[in-house]
Amino acid sequence: MKRRELGQSLAAISILFLVILPVLADAGTISAAANPAPGVSRVAYNKLPLIFEANRGQTDAQVKFLSRGHGYTLFLTSTEAVLALRKPQAAAQKLDSTLSPSPRVKGSLPLASPRAEDRALSTPPSPEGSLKSLPTAEGDSPLSPPPTAGEGQGGGAVLRMKLVGANPDPRVVGREELPGKSNYFIGNDPKKWRTNVSTYARIEYRDVYPGVNLVYYGNQGQLEYDFIVAPGADPAAIRLSIGGADKQEIDDQGHLVLHAAGGQIRLHKPLVYQEVDGVRKFIPGRYVLIPSSLSLLPSGEGQSKGTIRIGFEVAAYDASKPLVIDPVLSYSTYLGGTGADFGNGIAVDSSGNMYVTGYTASANFPTANPVPPGLNAGGYDAFVTKLSATGALVYSTYLGGSGDDRANGIAVDGVGNAYVVGSTNPLDHLYSNDFPTKEALQAQFGGHTDAFVTKLNASGGLVYSTYLGGLDYDGGFGIAVDAAGNVYITGDTWSDTFPTTPGAFQPALSGPAQIDAFVAKLNAAGSGLVYSTYLGGNGGVPGYGIAVHGYGIAVDASGNAYVTGDVNNGWEPDRTKLHFPTVNAFQATYGGGSFDAFVTKLNASGSALVYSTYLGGSGQEHGYGIAVDGAGAAYVAGWTLSSDFPTRAGSFQTVYGGSTDAFVTKLSATGGLVYSSYLGGSFYDEGFGIAVDASGNAYVTGWTGQTFTTNNFPTVNPFQTAMSGFTDAFVAKLNDAGSALVYSTYLGGSGGETGFGIAVDASGNAYVTGSTGSSNFPTTSGPFGPGGGDDAFIAKITAAVPNRDPVADAGPDQTVEGTSPSGARVTLDSSGSSDPDGDVLTYTWIESGNMIGSGKTIAVTLSMGTHVITLTVDDGKDGTASDTVTVKVQDTTAPLISSVSASPSVLWPPNRRMVPVTVAVSVSDICDGAPRCRIVSVTSNEPVSGLGRRDRTPDWEITGDLTMNLRAERSAKGRGRVYTITIRCADASGNSSTKTTTVTVPHKKPKKEKKR
Repeated sequence: MKRRELGQSLAAISILFLVILPVLADAGTISAAANPAPGVSRVAYNKLPLIFEANRGQTDAQVKFLSRGHGYTLFLTSTEAVLALRKPQAAAQKLDSTLSPSPRVKGSLPLASPRAEDRALSTPPSPEGSLKSLPTAEGDSPLSPPPTAGEGQGGGAVLRMKLVGANPDPRVVGREELPGKSNYFIGNDPKKWRTNVSTYARIEYRDVYPGVNLVYYGNQGQLEYDFIVAPGADPAAIRLSIGGADKQEIDDQGHLVLHAAGGQIRLHKPLVYQEVDGVRKFIPGRYVLIPSSLSLLPSGEGQSKGTIRIGFEVAAYDASKPLVIDPVLSYSTYLGGTGADFGNGIAVDSSGNMYVTGYTASANFPTANPVPPGLNAGGYDAFVTKLSATGALVYSTYLGGSGDDRANGIAVDGVGNAYVVGSTNPLDHLYSNDFPTKEALQAQFGGHTDAFVTKLNASGGLVYSTYLGGLDYDGGFGIAVDAAGNVYITGDTWSDTFPTTPGAFQPALSGPAQIDAFVAKLNAAGSGLVYSTYLGGNGGVPGYGIAVHGYGIAVDASGNAYVTGDVNNGWEPDRTKLHFPTVNAFQATYGGGSFDAFVTKLNASGSALVYSTYLGGSGQEHGYGIAVDGAGAAYVAGWTLSSDFPTRAGSFQTVYGGSTDAFVTKLSATGGLVYSSYLGGSFYDEGFGIAVDASGNAYVTGWTGQTFTTNNFPTVNPFQTAMSGFTDAFVAKLNDAGSALVYSTYLGGSGGETGFGIAVDASGNAYVTGSTGSSNFPTTSGPFGPGGGDDAFIAKITAAVPNRDPVADAGPDQTVEGTSPSGARVTLDSSGSSDPDGDVLTYTWIESGNMIGSGKTIAVTLSMGTHVITLTVDDGKDGTASDTVTVKVQDTTAPLISSVSASPSVLWPPNRRMVPVTVAVSVSDICDGAPRCRIVSVTSNEPVSGLGRRDRTPDWEITGDLTMNLRAERSAKGRGRVYTITIRCADASGNSSTKTTTVTVPHKKPKKEKKR
């Protein structure tokens, strides 16, 4: 068997964009660097079509279908197409190096998410220096006047395209229904929820003009619409009225260019063609601008702001055949979602399905009147999107009320149920007291901000949904689920009325003006608390107190919960006066600075701490992500400003890089430090999400920043070798010892990216989600990447491991029965052979140096005897394996004697002479064409040897196999003598059978038969 040494694991990546979900456009193989490292494995998702969603009440009633794409939401009514466009944020806005954070105090809006865009609200003034911050996403309040033509959400634009003089009530139908569904759980009135909303690849308007149909569809992520002109119909009847542009023109290439809100919308020169015998024949055609006087403007001249009309001029064509006019829309600056979107959490199930959650700016149909209350009412809605292993949309579910509702974490169980945690936040003094609840532990809004916990079934339907909170602020950030479906969540609370359980570790808030973390376990039905406890401390300057925030949680097989977050010093300069509960701690005292991270292990009943420790140096630390392996070791990710952050010798990076560094720390099941490493360069680097595989490799994501000239974040086998903007996401894999990077790569474009959540499957593929504000984020194959505002993204990164040898299995040894003189037909089956990499195998069967067959299963004729056969399997990548099978072909079936006769069969006269007798045998054998038959014995019913006289010689003698001499003799007193002759037939394998025949010497002379 050929063996090879294992090489390095290299990173590869494929990207999906969640741009105002559920649409994920341009999903395919990501474009790579010009000279990628050898061995990079690329994971390709199938191209996803642009999705058109049927309106089932999730938006304004006049809308028939809507589609969310890169930079726009398209609303299709009976009479017009409305494009709500969003203007992108400038890349320069992505980095703010002069952040002056303020402390959390009672009465101010608390942290809704520990994510980058909100981190300023959770970070007290820091003596260590300024911190990097991503800007808070901007979104329009649903209570503000909705945009009209020319004014879109987030500073974008609204374009309205209407057919002039067209059928006012055409039939609008969805074509090519897609498997993905959408669910809307907006508000707490189940009657207004919309589930299982169908999606389509194409929308057809029938007979918009006589003989003219209009079809909307997506092509490689671009929105296209075709006018299909039937034979004899007039294309000159088609007139488009477009409102909302500041200026419009037809450029030198024949494209219609619309200027709106500082950007351009380009309608490419229409393709006009007819299909003749399956081949497209292109017809010259162009746009024409139609001013009010109906005279035509030449190319290069434009019209001023207002509603314009355009038509199509088509050269001569065959009017007896259908004609297709195909314009294509593209956006030069509208490359983001129609609102800001953030992917905060991601999970993956055993089948490779991906589940991502976060929040998205609510997209409302731009009308002159507000959207009906209860649907997309809040500024942000939580979303959960499930994608198959191939990247196909399974469902998108939206969750929200009147406030600002954000999902921060997600977990998935063994049957595909998704569990989401987040926060319902106030918006413009409106509370989310109508967040959707079902089978709720707490059906009523507690006050200010509540955490929420929601369970969705495998199809995205609501199983249960509940508030979790008291009268003040309560935020939910981390979630985990055990094998029984019990849910574990963590977050933070100001509420002294937060629901806790008797016997819990800390049943009451630490004190006035305190912020405590909380840890709660919900039963599998979501109907009750198994336990719920505060997790806080005391100390700090009077009026402030220390603040403890729980951000990440994990659970082991025994039900122990592992929590990480941070502890704020409450403005107390004397760290000995800070008292966060520590048990079996490797760091029992506060490290210093404004924040320390912490790691706490809570027992299965929630009644006691197994261990609890600070994790920090003299600067500032925050723990955001935590994972646990099968041995109960905890892996923590976060970031630090400390040059004396606790590291351990032998870890990957024991020296502080500068500014902020991400960190990765592993603790044993008892809380001891296994390894601890910085992960960063000289500028800002922060870690947020962490996952661990079965081998103990840790996967980390976050973001890294750069100065205007350099970044030296550590990369190994990177897919993206250099930063593209001020901030990029990063994805890194550490080996099981924490001593080296397996891979580490940038992930970003020219704007700003942050990786928030990460998951890993059984094969070591990493799944990352976060947000991007880049118009050139690493794109999948296709004309558009994301951009504008902030878009959520999903990246799947596959480690390209060296080829592994296959496993050969020739099957069990066999003993088979021969079926013919040539032997037996034998089946050789190697279906037990396998390849750990999933490679396609070839099979070769050899006996005594000669190939007897190829294929996984073969049938071959083997002769009688023992055969040793060798199977060799080959994966086509220099990986081979061999196995042998012994086959014994045997014959255990005796010959079949069908008849035996002697000639003569009657001896007369009884003259005591020896008479020659010949025996005839009819015999057959399966494996022997000529079995040997012979006489083996003769017996007589009378005494023999010299009967009646003194002759003692035998009365018979065998002279050959089937010949003998018998004496013609009998007793005078008897009825005659009967000789019984036994014949035995044996085959070549030694199997034999016998049969007898008789020869008689009658007492009386036999009578001759009369002739007839």
